[in-house]
Amino acid sequence: MTFRADQFTFAAHLRDPKTNPPPAGVDPSRLRVYRALFFNNVYTFLRNAFPVARKTLGDAAFRKLVRAWYAEHRAQTPLFPRLPGEFAAWLAAEPDAAATLPAWLPELAAYEWLETELDHASGEVDLPGVDPAGDVVRGIPVLSPIALAVQYTWPVHLIGPGFKPNRPPPQPTTLLVYRDRADRVRFMETNQVTHQLLLLIASDEGHTGKELLDAIAQALPQADPTAVRRAGRKMLITLRDFDAISGARPPPR
Repeated sequence: MTFRADQFTFAAHLRDPKTNPPPAGVDPSRLRVYRALFFNNVYTFLRNAFPVARKTLGDAAFRKLVRAWYAEHRAQTPLFPRLPGEFAAWLAAEPDAAATLPAWLPELAAYEWLETELDHASGEVDLPGVDPAGDVVRGIPVLSPIALAVQYTWPVHLIGPGFKPNRPPPQPTTLLVYRDRADRVRFMETNQVTHQLLLLIASDEGHTGKELLDAIAQALPQADPTAVRRAGRKMLITLRDFDAISGARPPPR
């Protein structure tokens, strides 16, 4: 029990040495080595996972933020490459940290982590029973399993050291983030119509591209339905050609 208590004391000290004293009788020089080794290992993963956030905040501010997370977060994964996902989730859910940070930072971190997730995802663009050159208008379009339509309050794809917005734009930012057949992670800024089309494709496997476009046109009475359908047909083909849509299944007979 004494050994177990010493382990917890040692771990608490490594996490937050300013608050938690070390176990008695440990050489201070060895403690310095352990403190640097543990923190730097974690920091390296987070620094590499969030390069834009780090550069935009600045090295000192980003390191301070990682220190706060390191001191108080209880990891749910033993895998170092999964830690950045927990860091992004912590930023989105931690009110004390968010109060002193730029309002766009949680969404920027979520966006950067999404790119990493897709880069390492095990899925493939090509799917059984889906024709990669299929007719995505008359057939049933199938979204790639490594493509996601996402929406943010902030223009996360534009934020960087040279652009730190003070207020969100009036319209949300919609993006398509996907991995193509060459295993390159790409993104496309979309409008609300394309975003809704992608959501419909992702949630519905029984309707043709034409039927989905008809539904969107009917839901937009202020827009020219012919123009919506024409633009939608072009977008479906573009998404297929870009590998965001895997292809098409034949419609039911």
